[in-house]
Amino acid sequence: MSYTPPRPFLDAFAASERGRLLSAASSMRLASGETLFRRGDPGGDLNVVTEGEMFIVDTRSVPETVLSRIRIGGAVGEMTILDSGPRGADVRANGPAVCAHWPKATLLALLESDPALAAAFFRA
Repeated sequence: MSYTPPRPFLDAFAASERGRLLSAASSMRLASGETLFRRGDPGGDLNVVTEGEMFIVDTRSVPETVLSRIRIGGAVGEMTILDSGPRGADVRANGPAVCAHWPKATLLALLESDPALAAAFFRA
C-alpha cells in the first residue's frame, strides 16, 4: 500500500467558496521556530499553511516528538472548531512560515451567514 498525501484543505472548495473564505482570513507570519499555539491553549481558530511548513510537536517527552509535518495547504486547528477543546499539541514553524488565519468567531459568523459555504466547509 502506498502513501497518498492529504489534499490541501482549500482545494476542497469551489473557487467562489475559496474566495469567500480567504477574504475573511488574516495573514499570520511566523519566524523559524516560532510557536503558533501550545498544548493546552484554548482551541477554535483555524490556520492553513500558505508558505513554509509547520511541525506538530509533543513536548511532554525529552527529546520532544514531531508528530506530524503540515505542508503548504494543510490545515491546523480544524478539530477544535468542532469541539472547542484545548489544543492537543504544540504547533511551530519549521523555518519561516505564513498561515491564513481565521479566529473562531469570524469563521463561525461567515459560515452562519452562508449555508452553502458551511456545508462545503464541514465536508472538507
